[in-house]
Amino acid sequence: MAFPANAASLPRPEPFDGPLDLLLDEVRRQNVAIEGVAMAPLVARFFEYFRSAAAGNLNLGIEWLHTAAVLILWKSRALLPREPNAESPADPVRDQIVGQLLAHRQQVAAQLAQRQAAEAERLSRASDGEFRKELAREEAEEEAPFVSVWDLLQQARELAVWVREHRQARRCLRRSFDVSSDGVTVAQMTEYLRTQLVPGSKLDGTSLLQTQSSDDRRCCLFLGMLELARDHALDIEQREPFAAIWLRSHQ
Repeated sequence: MAFPANAASLPRPEPFDGPLDLLLDEVRRQNVAIEGVAMAPLVARFFEYFRSAAAGNLNLGIEWLHTAAVLILWKSRALLPREPNAESPADPVRDQIVGQLLAHRQQVAAQLAQRQAAEAERLSRASDGEFRKELAREEAEEEAPFVSVWDLLQQARELAVWVREHRQARRCLRRSFDVSSDGVTVAQMTEYLRTQLVPGSKLDGTSLLQTQSSDDRRCCLFLGMLELARDHALDIEQREPFAAIWLRSHQ
């Protein structure tokens, strides 16, 4: 089989999985059933691809050479002279090629169906809770990413910037609303509580807490109540959770 002198100028052909894939592509191009494929264009397409593959140093396996030999045999028989008005004899070479194409198409269709079934199963498993748990375990078992000293320093710098900006925002908010800390202590609020207690009567501890001007005063006042109760200086009464707190002095 001779190649043209300008074979090196032929474009590099697209790769096919095998010669039968190339022949099926030619059948699709003719847009006919495999049994009715025109053999002459099919053979021309095959050898055009063969020449381009040789020029582009595309390695072709032994099955390509076998198919080329079969097609050369068909072309040689097609060139033999025939008597006029004689019936066309049976063509076993053509029948062989058509049979191979039919079998290959069924094989490709079966492989495609298997791939579609596997993909559908994978998608259905993706919606299954057990599969998601298994995937999460696999991801958790993956090796943790490497963290360098530079990464740690960078995170420390970012955290320091956030703290500085947060403090600055709090100072701006305090200046805007003229909010200042009371600087009260537990001892001071304990003495304040003693002045509010009247011996022999109950004191509404809930109302006393609510009337304080800041959270610091409320916290210190509540701790003062607990300290006086520990020292048996007063009794604290609360009949149920979140109910009113009543205080009674022992003196």
